[in-house]
Amino acid sequence: MREVRDQADRGMCAVYITEDERQAQAECERAFKRFFAYNSSPIPSLRRDPDMKKRLMDSNYAFYAGEMMELLPRLSYQEIVTQDYAFVGTAERVLEQCLALKRAVDVDEIMIISHYGDIEVWKALRTQELFARDVIPKLR
Repeated sequence: MREVRDQADRGMCAVYITEDERQAQAECERAFKRFFAYNSSPIPSLRRDPDMKKRLMDSNYAFYAGEMMELLPRLSYQEIVTQDYAFVGTAERVLEQCLALKRAVDVDEIMIISHYGDIEVWKALRTQELFARDVIPKLR
């Protein structure tokens, strides 16, 4: 589990669930890369403004004020997955990742992001359905 999870990203994670883990990379790699590139695009300008950086830090959004946001678009798919910037795989694998997150940080709820980048709607819906059916009941 990625050790650095600050207040801003506790309990929120991009998720992709498939019934065949071998398909996962082919089905979601491009969308994850686009998602992280898009979300980090305004960050350099925010970080150059000392007042904005302080506001982010003071508002528990330190993750956005730090250097990691600028590095996210440069991560490989393998780094995204192995460092838990996204939970990817079968429902069983995602459940393991969610349980590890709950053990690592005190979260009361987990919010998933299933529609990101340019991922097709049917893939986002499948992730939501599998998460609701196979993950949530075991998290309680």
